[in-house]
Amino acid sequence: MTVALILGGAACVWDDARAALKWAKPDIVIAMNDMIPRWPGHIDHAVSLHPKNYPGWLDARRAAGRPDPGLVWSYRQAPRVQKITNDWRGSSGLFAVKVALVCMSMHGAILAGVPLDRSNHFVRDKPWTDAYAFFPGWADRKREIAPRVRSMSGWTRQQFGEPDAAWLAKMNALPPDVALLDLVEQSLISA
Repeated sequence: MTVALILGGAACVWDDARAALKWAKPDIVIAMNDMIPRWPGHIDHAVSLHPKNYPGWLDARRAAGRPDPGLVWSYRQAPRVQKITNDWRGSSGLFAVKVALVCMSMHGAILAGVPLDRSNHFVRDKPWTDAYAFFPGWADRKREIAPRVRSMSGWTRQQFGEPDAAWLAKMNALPPDVALLDLVEQSLISA
């Protein structure tokens, strides 16, 4: 396994995802929260610190004709949760990083729509006012994850940098998947 694409809920998620997909084909896709029913492609792992919402997200994904995620993760047992791991106290974004790097042993992870700032949410179109409360969790893990995490936007991009050719080569990343990029583009056009 090499690189995971982690999809968050900021308004920039679609632009970030398209930019990330132009860099590399992800070996696994991890979708968080409201992105679970909306990602048009395959989801290997659904992650959330809000497991009570899984039935609605997963039912909406199925109703849209999209395949079920491979595994459903949270920090505690709840309906539809298949895997449990401890929370790193850094939002669902850091929880997804843990699933990618620790639980799935990926070499690296690219964050799309995980700026961890007060930018608007892509569904609710309101700023995420609690974002800064999660900085300490990321700070606690920064030394451990920094060599293996890159971000497409916001505070997390400032902390970890963007992917580049050298980092992708070190992570053994696959070349871009034009078909997946086209699927995302077509889904945005039809939305």
